Amino acid sequence: MVVVVLAALSKVGVQTTSVVAILGGAAVAVGLSLKDQLSNFAAGIMIVTFRPFVRGDYVQISSYTGTVTEITLVNTHLTTINNHDIIIPNSDITTSAVVNYTALPNRRVDITVGIGYDADIKTAKDLMLSLARNNPLSFTDPEPIVRVTNLGDNSVDLTLNVWTTNADWWTMQCQLLEQFKHALDDENIEIPFPQRSIHVKGLDQMINQMGQAQKLPTTKD
Repeated sequence: MVVVVLAALSKVGVQTTSVVAILGGAAVAVGLSLKDQLSNFAAGIMIVTFRPFVRGDYVQISSYTGTVTEITLVNTHLTTINNHDIIIPNSDITTSAVVNYTALPNRRVDITVGIGYDADIKTAKDLMLSLARNNPLSFTDPEPIVRVTNLGDNSVDLTLNVWTTNADWWTMQCQLLEQFKHALDDENIEIPFPQRSIHVKGLDQMINQMGQAQKLPTTKD
């Protein structure tokens, strides 16, 4: 309609050049101001079409983790475990890596425990395997595995891998952590604290010099 009106005015001799320039500038200004909204809208269409996650999924988007509660064409709402509502623009989602923790039915629990270098590794591994196998929430196929994964500065790190359902993942992890602590304490297997050994060069010489200084006679002016 605007084009028809301008064309008609031009035919009857009305100068429309300035009007066209003003409308063009206004269109550019509106387009620039709505650039982010249009980008979010297009990203929302992609999310709804390809469905990388749905309502109820537990996801991590950039540094935010929570349950998807609402998906609109402009933004997505996450609810954290602290009951905080996080609103993320859809354009940020399509340009970021998304981790969907509940897309698959099963999930692996990884627990790393450090024991002292003087401890019996086989005893600690047997304790961890026994507790994992006897947990009613753990899977027998694939079966739990414990491996030595690191020889650290202060400890030998043992890592347990055990599978369970997504719904039981958090519960089983907390149960096993508590059981490991009690079982290792019962076997007098230490979970060491971080330690540092500090060596000061020339310390003996400094001590000798201080001793000699204390033995020097005092003089009066």
